[in-house]
Amino acid sequence: GTSSMIDTVCVNQLPTSSFNLDDTTGCVPFTINATNTSTFFTGCGNTNFTWSVNFNASSCIPNTGTWSYASGTNANSPNPSFLFSTPGAYIVKLTVQNSCGSVLSSQPVTIKKAPSIVVSSLPTYCGIATISEGANFNSCYSTISNYHWAFPGAVPDSSLQQTPPAVNYSNPGAYIITASATNECGTTNTTVNFSITNFPNLLATATSYNICAGDSTTLTGSGTSSFLWAPSTGLSSTTGANVFAFPATTTIYTLTGSNSQYCSTTDTVIVNVNPI
Repeated sequence: GTSSMIDTVCVNQLPTSSFNLDDTTGCVPFTINATNTSTFFTGCGNTNFTWSVNFNASSCIPNTGTWSYASGTNANSPNPSFLFSTPGAYIVKLTVQNSCGSVLSSQPVTIKKAPSIVVSSLPTYCGIATISEGANFNSCYSTISNYHWAFPGAVPDSSLQQTPPAVNYSNPGAYIITASATNECGTTNTTVNFSITNFPNLLATATSYNICAGDSTTLTGSGTSSFLWAPSTGLSSTTGANVFAFPATTTIYTLTGSNSQYCSTTDTVIVNVNPI
């Protein structure tokens, strides 16, 4: 007799990998939804989808590349959602795999945020201050549309320029400068504090301004906490509020006084020496 056998052979084909994103740029936090448009044959086993996101870099702080899957999706969902929490340049990737192999497709994504601002620190000033303040503005992947500086107590007291002109403060006190920048993602404000302190109310005196050769007098400084006397000729010390002076000839002594903010000023005292 005759016998026969029938066997079914499934001929698979390499899939394609493609997808659409509902947006490729936005401000943090930003959710992007993917629609899988890959093509594959369904009759010969399973076709697997693997999604991933690569963080390329960020010119804006924080430079962490933070993202996660959203809306209950995961790396193997056909149509996942991605939540981007920090700014930067990302690459969304889809790998499609079946028994014939795997194929990869990708799309770039740019995530923005409000500008970042780093202002220069300022020292303590003495008496008055003329300040030329500056800042490093980072647009964070979006164009800065507005700059604003506020200088309460100064002349001028504001500026709309990225680099403002010099401003003048005439009175001692504590001050705050505010720098602001705006882009499509929002406005960032950054402040810097500084102070202006008075010069010491320095006074240099002597117990006797006229002495005979070979005698001495006491020089006294007041009005601050740090004292420096010059010249050293004929002095028991060059520092301290009270020093002894025994110059051989008439001498002008200069006292430099400083306060805790390192503001200093000077005063003089003349010791006249009469010959014997």
